[in-house]
Amino acid sequence: NFLTNTLSSSVSYYRKFVGTPFNMNVSATHSQNTNTQAITMTLPSLQLNMDRIYPFAGKGGIKKNALQKVGLNYSMNGDYRINTVDSLFFKPEMFETAKAGIQHNTNVSTNMKVLKYFTLSPNASYKEVWNFDFIERRYENNEVITDTIKGFKSFREYRVGASLGTNIYGVFNFKKGRLKSIRHTIRPSISYGYRPDFADKYNQQVQQSDDPLDVLTYSPFENGLYGRPSKGLSNSIG
Repeated sequence: NFLTNTLSSSVSYYRKFVGTPFNMNVSATHSQNTNTQAITMTLPSLQLNMDRIYPFAGKGGIKKNALQKVGLNYSMNGDYRINTVDSLFFKPEMFETAKAGIQHNTNVSTNMKVLKYFTLSPNASYKEVWNFDFIERRYENNEVITDTIKGFKSFREYRVGASLGTNIYGVFNFKKGRLKSIRHTIRPSISYGYRPDFADKYNQQVQQSDDPLDVLTYSPFENGLYGRPSKGLSNSIG
């Protein structure tokens, strides 16, 4: 009545692929609440990462121009997650509500000198999410019914941006004392970022009353492990 008793366990395996920019971590976790009888497990969780590489660098890794400075990294996360209760533990019903998903992320950036004293740094990122179940809604008997459909469905989105900056150095000299001078640095910069509205591309609609024009907009990815497509246009300056 007074305590929350939670049992938990985990096991993980990490490997660095020597001679390559890749490393991998695989883990399995289990959490069980003896009061609510709720059990949460990941069987397994996979993370694959690629350190930043410079595919266009010159011999010996020389990076002189904007093309040679193009850097690319990549990561992948995959989960198979189970939410169940004690009475269904390791029974077929336990796997009926399990959720699986994979998320890919990649980022590319470079920098170049402009007008001699300024550094321009464009960048772009890309995300792709794979879901192995999704939801569909239908209007039936004066109500909206939600079905979970087993099957593959994915969405993707991107973001682009750039920043422009420079360094301004100055020296303040002292005429007396042991302290001769102080150097100060000012780093002004301006940045811009843009991301389209991806939600509208994937959203669906369902009638929600006797009026055919009364519709409900929803995302098939509402219950996905990695969320739904980003909503709203993002157009920012800093």
